[in-house]
Amino acid sequence: MKYQQVIGLCLIGIWGSIFYLTNAKAEETVFDYKRNTFYGMGHHMAIKNNVPISEGDEFVAFTYNNIPMKTKVIEVIDARPIIKKFKKRGFEKIYNNEKLWNKIGFYWGFRGPNEPPTFAKLALPEDFDLTHAVRHLPENVIVLPGKGERLSEKELKIGYKKVKKWLPVKIPDSQLVLSGVWYKNDTGKQIGEINVGKAEYDQVDKDKMIKVHVYKFFLNKGTIVGMSDFARATDKPEHADTAPPELTEDTWASRDLTSGFVSLDKEKTWQRLSIDTGFEGISYLITTIGKDNHQDYFQYHYTPH
Repeated sequence: MKYQQVIGLCLIGIWGSIFYLTNAKAEETVFDYKRNTFYGMGHHMAIKNNVPISEGDEFVAFTYNNIPMKTKVIEVIDARPIIKKFKKRGFEKIYNNEKLWNKIGFYWGFRGPNEPPTFAKLALPEDFDLTHAVRHLPENVIVLPGKGERLSEKELKIGYKKVKKWLPVKIPDSQLVLSGVWYKNDTGKQIGEINVGKAEYDQVDKDKMIKVHVYKFFLNKGTIVGMSDFARATDKPEHADTAPPELTEDTWASRDLTSGFVSLDKEKTWQRLSIDTGFEGISYLITTIGKDNHQDYFQYHYTPH
């Protein structure tokens, strides 16, 4: 049996649902992620469909490499003057002008056939790489970071015992690989992720994984609240614009990145925020950990290279 550990990047499972907030009028009870979520890169978020956003508007910012944080809009930016500058001067001249690039270079990642006409810059730490910005979350919302802590070998063994009976197949010890992550906030709320893999190895290089079927479980308070499964192989591309994955002890259980978790109903249900990245395209998702696989938010952004 091989025990392998992955830091909080082993993610999958696309789930979603609708949540009803307490103490609200009937017509205002549904929290709509589609209306209140904006995708982003770096410190900027995209604004589409003439959604009114102003300086000072408050958001919760999510990322895969840092903890979620409350923040505000510090600048609303019209894309048209920026587009004109890029067309007039060209990428190279703007890129080589450090001052100008620092001001408008963010646009280069947002450009494309469906690029946003307006952007909002958020007050964020320098190393914060924004993926989702969500507004109007209720005061009693529970938020967990997408950056997790890997499970110890002891925790993996305990977690495997909890989920083993729910596996649809038997996995020989020679093919079993495990990884896991705790997603915790500073109040003690947490989601556990257990990844169970049935691996196949190269016949010559016995340590080289070439295929794996992943069974991913999410646990809350010791109870399984969601499960998904998927297969990966070193000869099968996962995106049209990228090479097939290299399956290592750090990557076999992951094909997307978690940006955080949200519960609007006191941990009865959880939404997972994630991104799935290719070479030119990024999918931004919010789904609910559960059996229905309902998707609350989806945005695909394509940037040609």
